[in-house]
Amino acid sequence: MPLGLTPPPTAPSLSDPGTFPSRSDAFVAWFSTFITEWSNLSAAEFFNVLGTVSMSGGNPNGALFEQGANANGNYVRFADGTQICWNNNFSTVSAAAATWTFPATFNVSSYAPAITAMSRFATDARIIAALIDGGGSISCSVHSWSEAGADTVSPDVSIMAIGLWA
Repeated sequence: MPLGLTPPPTAPSLSDPGTFPSRSDAFVAWFSTFITEWSNLSAAEFFNVLGTVSMSGGNPNGALFEQGANANGNYVRFADGTQICWNNNFSTVSAAAATWTFPATFNVSSYAPAITAMSRFATDARIIAALIDGGGSISCSVHSWSEAGADTVSPDVSIMAIGLWA
């Protein structure tokens, strides 16, 4: 039963007078149990807002939001299948592409994630491009150039990817 509540017994009915007294007694006894169980629910159990999101048959059946962080950055997953990953301190590599491994894997069966990156500091005027490699479910390549077009710069960037987890 959802929320760990005991289901009610068969309700009494005036159309079945022979079982009305026993069903009434059972219902009253159950109601006392229900009130006790209801009173003991925590807000997290009742609302299930933050926890593990999940899908079953295309329908959400877990929490509304899931958030996490690891060495690759932060992520939030929503019950509708949307996922946002970000890293506000990603270092690019001079004269080469740096690989950002997403903090959580994307589902790319329909769409690749949309990625944006920008220099963390206004004084670091750079052109930055994030490119999806090999399907894009777990990582992307990040390239940086100076305004003159040289790829010998390596600014720290803030990077974000938005896509689907389910």
